[in-house]
Amino acid sequence: MTEGTARRWLVNLLVAMVATMVSFGAAELVLRATWTIERVTIEHDPLLGFRGRAHASTVWTREMASAPRTVQLNAEGYHDHERTRDVPAATRRLLFVGDSFLEAYQVEIDAGFAQGLARRLTNRARAEGYAVETVNQGVHGYGLGVYALHIRERLPAWNPQGVVLCLFLGNDLHDNFTAVASPAVPRFHLSAGDVVYLPVPEAGARTWLRDNVLARSVLVRFLWMRLIKTSGGAMQLARAAGMVSTPDLQSDAGGRSAEMIVVATHLLERIASDLRQLDVPLFVFVIPDPFYVQDLVDAARAARDGTPALKLRAERQATESGVLQALTQLGIPHLYPRHAFVQARLDGDGYYRNGFGHFTDEAHRVVAEHLEVPLWEMLEADSAAP
Repeated sequence: MTEGTARRWLVNLLVAMVATMVSFGAAELVLRATWTIERVTIEHDPLLGFRGRAHASTVWTREMASAPRTVQLNAEGYHDHERTRDVPAATRRLLFVGDSFLEAYQVEIDAGFAQGLARRLTNRARAEGYAVETVNQGVHGYGLGVYALHIRERLPAWNPQGVVLCLFLGNDLHDNFTAVASPAVPRFHLSAGDVVYLPVPEAGARTWLRDNVLARSVLVRFLWMRLIKTSGGAMQLARAAGMVSTPDLQSDAGGRSAEMIVVATHLLERIASDLRQLDVPLFVFVIPDPFYVQDLVDAARAARDGTPALKLRAERQATESGVLQALTQLGIPHLYPRHAFVQARLDGDGYYRNGFGHFTDEAHRVVAEHLEVPLWEMLEADSAAP
């Protein structure tokens, strides 16, 4: 290749690169001006895999029936009011941990069941001379393994008088189970009868690119939502590369449901033990899987109408029975309002948005109503303890 030809190739390459950058820049500006996008509200966390971004704000459109709302996170990255680690005077603090059902981007902060409980419990506590504060530390994508790490390593700094673990049967057991979990999050599995913990990989250039470039680009988000997220193969590649934090729920984990239940039992036992050492009571709110609720609704309708019943999915049954058995054996107080959720679906639209999504506004009110008495009893029992 002559010197002149090489120079022309170099010039053409630079022109192509500049043109590409200009095109991407123009597309970015056009999309910012014309497309309402949900911003990424999480970032890397060395212990938990990811956490909410401090003071993040986004317009939330999913499940909102053409009525989007603005979500604003607090200084700790939670969808909650600003909190201090010191408990306010004449106040008892309940700390809630959970995933997106607790986080509740779909409703205003005060319309979520955690704050509904604060009002209900404070009404009861006034006669005793104190208020009840409920701290919402729910983050979408969190699972049981993350809850165990968070409770052991970070919860003590918040000085709670009680902890409410919101455990979603749909995927909380899967989120940190090695066989299906993303490598971007902490993972747990069995090996030779012992539970093995795989920590979060150290953050590198790829993590920085994901959190500081790709997550902030409207064009990338557009491509992600319209192309990558709709392709199973593309999502598998993104998950393997640590660009996706959610588990592969399409996989049957090689028939390892029994192992997943054993790991979950170990993590629940660890959580209960850690809180006993802190002298902090624990209560578990078990959130029904909307797909299993629908299975039961279909079975009830078939029985009512005299039509052939659909077969219930074995894994969902196993997850439910395994979790409830573990909680009972470990002596952990819990509430599982599955019957009420099935009945609400039989009577109407039910408590999940679009049938299978997050809680409706009414569901948040109903959940707060269901939890009020057991949590009040927990507070009273703790205050009466020597």
